[in-house]
Amino acid sequence: MELDQKAKESMQWFAIYGAVAAAAETLVSKLAASWFMSSVNIGGYNIALGQTFSFGGIVNSAVWGAVSGAIFGWVLSKYYSQIIGFTSKYLGKYMDNLFKLLFYPYVVAFLLSALGAGATTLFAGSAGLALLVSFAGTLAIRYFFAKMLVAKIGQYYPAVTSASTGV
Repeated sequence: MELDQKAKESMQWFAIYGAVAAAAETLVSKLAASWFMSSVNIGGYNIALGQTFSFGGIVNSAVWGAVSGAIFGWVLSKYYSQIIGFTSKYLGKYMDNLFKLLFYPYVVAFLLSALGAGATTLFAGSAGLALLVSFAGTLAIRYFFAKMLVAKIGQYYPAVTSASTGV
């Protein structure tokens, strides 16, 4: 199978930024867990959770981020017009360009997760704070991920106008 320039660049940059984003997300999650959840109190017993930091986990996340990023880059290069057409048809201006396609799902997930983490904080204290820090870190990382990808390959993925979707 011969890849065109759009597919090659999409696969390359999604793999690179996917690896960096996945490793950074794992690092933030591990640090948040170690800062806020070094032990838990269950039934009056303080139970140490031990060290949660693992360099191997970060490397594993980077590898899988690169692999899944390359796959997603190829899929996007082949089916972007169908994907963006579908999302812009049903979500209109909220999902009509590459940045929104890459970032807005994380915003929705963050808002829903923040509700759960807020409730967890009320009942489990620091465990909820660890979740909030982890989710906020992921949101920031994915914002820069989307911005960097748009800067590198955005010329291949035009925004959809309302005239082209009939909305």
